[in-house]
Amino acid sequence: MSKDSEVLIRAEHVSKKFCRSLRRSLWYGVQDMATALNPWHQGPGRDGSTRELRNDEFWAVRDVSFEVKRGECLGLIGHNGAGKSTLLKMLNSLNRPDEGRITMRGRVGALIELGAGFKPILTGRENIYNQAALLGFSKRETDAKLDAIIDFSELEDFLDMPMQNYSSGMKVKLGFAVSSQMEPDVLLIDEVLAVGDLGFRFKCLNKIADLLNNCAVVFVSHSMPQVMRVATDIMVLEGGRIGYHGSDVSKGLHTYFNLFDEGGLKVTGSGEVTVTSVRAASGTESCYSTGAINAEHGCRLRFEIEMRAEPHIKDAVIQVLLWNHEMLPVLDIVDRGCHGFKFSPGDGRTEVAVEIDNLPLNAGRYQASIIVTHPGLERVYCQMDHAVSVTVSTGSPASGAGCVSLGHWRHVHSNLSLATRETLTRREADGQKISQDDLCIFDEICPGDVAIDCGANVGIVTELMAQRGAQVHSFEPDPAAFEVLRQKFAGCENVHLHNQAVSNRSGTMRLYYREEHAIDPVKFSVGSTLHSGKSDVNLATYADVEVVSLSDFLQQFDRIRILKLDIEGAECDVLDDLIEKGGFGKIDLTLVETHEEWIPETIPRLETIKRKLVNRDINNVYLNWI
Repeated sequence: MSKDSEVLIRAEHVSKKFCRSLRRSLWYGVQDMATALNPWHQGPGRDGSTRELRNDEFWAVRDVSFEVKRGECLGLIGHNGAGKSTLLKMLNSLNRPDEGRITMRGRVGALIELGAGFKPILTGRENIYNQAALLGFSKRETDAKLDAIIDFSELEDFLDMPMQNYSSGMKVKLGFAVSSQMEPDVLLIDEVLAVGDLGFRFKCLNKIADLLNNCAVVFVSHSMPQVMRVATDIMVLEGGRIGYHGSDVSKGLHTYFNLFDEGGLKVTGSGEVTVTSVRAASGTESCYSTGAINAEHGCRLRFEIEMRAEPHIKDAVIQVLLWNHEMLPVLDIVDRGCHGFKFSPGDGRTEVAVEIDNLPLNAGRYQASIIVTHPGLERVYCQMDHAVSVTVSTGSPASGAGCVSLGHWRHVHSNLSLATRETLTRREADGQKISQDDLCIFDEICPGDVAIDCGANVGIVTELMAQRGAQVHSFEPDPAAFEVLRQKFAGCENVHLHNQAVSNRSGTMRLYYREEHAIDPVKFSVGSTLHSGKSDVNLATYADVEVVSLSDFLQQFDRIRILKLDIEGAECDVLDDLIEKGGFGKIDLTLVETHEEWIPETIPRLETIKRKLVNRDINNVYLNWI
């Protein structure tokens, strides 16, 4: 099927005009009909219309062109009287355009006016068959769909009641159930979901999302969250003309909101406290009462409020409330305990200030209200609405949410695959390429993340972390291996080397070297004191090294992306310490590496630690047995 054949709705330069005067409208209709029936008339108006506006006429829709393909939903928005319903009626052939052309392909289901097409004296069941027949379905086809329609409408107990006794919400339920369950090629919806209950509205929106696989939808609504949820494209009508048309839904909503005047300053309350001045500031910008300020998501925003109070007012509470375009409160700026800020007016005049360090508001325009109340909330002394306007220029506008927060995300591995330090060393020595599966864990690192490599050896894991832009802290107690690290990462500003061992407490520790350490310090790292019983450890060769408490070291960071920890026995105490002190709460992912052949004593300790992790629901620690 060609791309063009998937276009189910096409409007080409469509215009429609109306007359304000009923008497003139009837006369113009007679004139247009006579012109259309005149076989010798060849000029403008041959189709029964005239291009020029006559007395009392106006364009309800003017020069509108668009296409909607299968699988697309056009959100049609605009203020009352912008031409939305007129356009939908032309799409449904209820009105004919005065200019332009409309092409519709397939079966059309429409919910344009409440109760349209229903016969009030017929029952709900009879109206189902009547509506289905209008859509082109036979009685047999309707019988096959009847149970699904009844189930979706939630009106089984009322189907045999005359529709004149239905509430407006019940009519919407039945109308949408018929139109959607009959699986039309084109579905036209005009604001009818506004009268349905909340649960049914969600049900309808989910159904529209399902229909988009095989249907083209034109959705008219004044509920921007609904439009944001279902629309793939958006069109803003302003005075019958297109103000915006495109796939950037957030830009369309911004255009729509700019059409409205939010109104001027409004002050209510008992008047015992008067807000005399409001100043808002962000960065280098500032404004005073009724003014507007531009701010960025995550910036610092400050309000300075001057007030005058009557002498008997000893204490009061103040807060700042920010509203979105739909007059829904999205941010309440309060004090500790989620209550307003309590202050004493003193001599009757006072000034308070409040500052937000990290503005969570999403992109959009917001109005600030200053609310001053009695400490017990018994009385509102003053409420100043539209005190200032705040326009946030950055954020995540496509979500439609009022606030945006940066979360600490991580990928939870069900089957972790990671090449260990020794495996990587041998592969590099043999000239083998390290597979992406082996390095999958490091792909979660983003530039600026904190990553910690405990037991860095010659820095292979440190290098993988640093290549992804992390701020890496590498611990290696072995002087020879640390020298390799120092040379390898000389001049690398995002790698911080520590010639220390990590433990559950600070101090010093004696480390014994393996025999082969003196021959090839790059091949293996030092062993710990638990190696004293191993034949390949030279007890005459040792070093006293500084030990740092890992739990204490981690306190300086708000978040750690990855912690890699080599376990050779004594370091098991580090894991125990992190569990007991809640250290894993600020670490996104911890990788623990050990080797069964090196230190058999480690195995039972790690099994105990694994049980602790499970019992305390700590699921971001992975044990990698080498």
